[in-house]
Amino acid sequence: IASFGAFVTVSSGDATADGLVHITQIKDGFVESVQDELSEGQETQVRVQSVDMGAGKMSLTMKPEE
Repeated sequence: IASFGAFVTVSSGDATADGLVHITQIKDGFVESVQDELSEGQETQVRVQSVDMGAGKMSLTMKPEE
C-alpha cells in the first residue's frame, strides 16, 4: 500500500506477476486514501489495463468494465 496506489500480485493458474492499481483505478469517484479502501494481504479482483514488457510494468484496475 502506498499513497498513490497498491501493489498487487496477480495470479492465474501457476503464473504470478506484480502490478500497480493506481489510486484513480480503485473505484469510480474520489479516493482520499488508499488505506481506506484496501488493506495489506486483502484479496481483490483486478483487470489488466496495460503491460509494458520492456519496463516490466503492469497497470491494473479494480473498476468494473464499461
